Amino acid sequence: PTEATTSGAIPGSVEALLAEQKTRSLGGLETLMAWLGSDEVTAAKTMSTITPADFGAIVGSLSYSFDQIIATKALSESAEALTCAHVAAAVGAAAKSARTEIVRECAPRCHDLEANKKLIKAELTDFDLLVCEGVLGAAP
Repeated sequence: PTEATTSGAIPGSVEALLAEQKTRSLGGLETLMAWLGSDEVTAAKTMSTITPADFGAIVGSLSYSFDQIIATKALSESAEALTCAHVAAAVGAAAKSARTEIVRECAPRCHDLEANKKLIKAELTDFDLLVCEGVLGAAP
């Protein structure tokens, strides 16, 4: 059986990551990157089952917008089934200054981009939509 961490969360789970992020006074990017590369995450198959809500919660747990961009890119590269709902959740949780770069980096990896890009668009301002037009198409 898998032992729980001091926070009570299963090692490798999103809950364990978020609990550890709360103990950090700055940033959190190093913690996330170590978590992504850990054996526990691989063993728990966390990235094959990560929900959009968890994806957004991880991005929102980071203090700095530039960390949010780097983290979202790394998460999107690790997620086995990245969807527009994942990217929309990340955009919704991110700092305003990070949103367009997150879309430009991650939306092309979405397997359902054509069918569901409206989910991402709903999280963006009109200006953001113009900036992301190359990835998402013209603003409706």
